[in-house]
Amino acid sequence: MESFWKYFAALFSVGLINNFSYVLIGVGAQTISSHFGQKNLMPLFQFMLVSCNIPILILNFRYLVSVNTLLRITISSFTMVGCFVVMSICVSTDGSWGFPISLIAALLMGMCQSLGECVNLGYIKAFPSEYLVGFTSGTGFAGIAGSGAWLFCRAIGLQNFEVFLIFMPLIVVYWLSFLWIYRKGKSYVNVQQYSMVQGHLGSPDPSESQSEFLTEKKSPEKSAVSSTGNEIFSIELLKKVWKRMWWLGFNLGSVYFLEYCITTGFADRATLKYSGNGSFFKENAFEIIQFCYQIGVWCSRSSLKFFKIERTWIITLLQLFNWVIWWLEAEFLFMTEWGEFILTIWVGCMGGLSYVNTGYIVLNSDIIPKEQKEASMNVSVCMNSLGILLATCFCLILDNFIMKN
Repeated sequence: MESFWKYFAALFSVGLINNFSYVLIGVGAQTISSHFGQKNLMPLFQFMLVSCNIPILILNFRYLVSVNTLLRITISSFTMVGCFVVMSICVSTDGSWGFPISLIAALLMGMCQSLGECVNLGYIKAFPSEYLVGFTSGTGFAGIAGSGAWLFCRAIGLQNFEVFLIFMPLIVVYWLSFLWIYRKGKSYVNVQQYSMVQGHLGSPDPSESQSEFLTEKKSPEKSAVSSTGNEIFSIELLKKVWKRMWWLGFNLGSVYFLEYCITTGFADRATLKYSGNGSFFKENAFEIIQFCYQIGVWCSRSSLKFFKIERTWIITLLQLFNWVIWWLEAEFLFMTEWGEFILTIWVGCMGGLSYVNTGYIVLNSDIIPKEQKEASMNVSVCMNSLGILLATCFCLILDNFIMKN
């Protein structure tokens, strides 16, 4: 078997680029909306990035799990290239038409990110569950890379449309990296690796872990499995998956609801008060907050090799505490911008920990049959997307009614 680090590098690249463009639009949302004179509609970009995630994941769960995995990633890759082109055209004009078209591009980019994430997470079932850290670390680093790239491009004076054009070739690297993973997955047939890896890593006492929610015994009856290795959709499958996943999904969705309220809503309202200050850190505080948030996400998504958290509800409670502090900060601005930056790193850590440990619990569970793991990932990603979607709705209300001024 080839070195773990070869797989890590390939999965890291796929995770990084899958989320990079999504982050780039999210970080640039305040600048782009201000360019069109629509500052109070800035949360619409985050709304569009996630608004169709649940329908696309349901479509994947219901129909696409039996479609060739490489074909799904290829279609997604071509669509992302098109979105880069459309975004660059929109932000290069002052015409009012550019704003709604850029929102449509954000919508398509979000759909591609969500589909790519779910397909990749599902395909990792072909490998030992510890390989998940490569992909999750890549998705976490995408935040640092995307927000850092936007800040760097602004610092050297690049125009907004140039930012989207220069990063478009990354999609080619994305597709080639996945092609390598896809071929390795097809030849990786030693299923016993799963039990070997679990024994090597060690697992907490299941009687004291969140895997209590995954206790349904495997049915002795054979279910219909497609050529992709995924069980074909049925109502019975949906019931089984939901029964196992609702609690994990609820906690994941709650953590992301709370953190997107912070990074999209409270951070926007707080940093607008710095406008006109003249300091680089205050003038770019929103983008720097996004960068700090992504540092926390990356660190925590890379933590799987060092520690694991079975009780993800603890993370949810900690994130709720962060949410309360940030609401007070948006109202009263009692911290310096540096206090906001440090607190946001911690907020990102909570989101990354919830994400990576939920994924690990699913992939490492021997209660969930291998052919149902992508469907289980679909449910968790759906709940994640629902949390973000509800957060963007909350932020639109916050920006236009609660903290309009």
